[in-house]
Amino acid sequence: MMEENKDCNEVNTQLTAARTAINCTIGVVVCSNLVECVMKAAENGVLKFWVKKG
Repeated sequence: MMEENKDCNEVNTQLTAARTAINCTIGVVVCSNLVECVMKAAENGVLKFWVKKG
């Protein structure tokens, strides 16, 4: 966009959109990893007092 001499507001809008998308993706990855870790801990009996099985 900058090579095309687009307006600064347009460039800023696109950069903000990209940052928002990246932040959302990071949130999904972290959340997914956390769920996986908690499930593994529950399967190994580490969270017996937190999570009920079946």
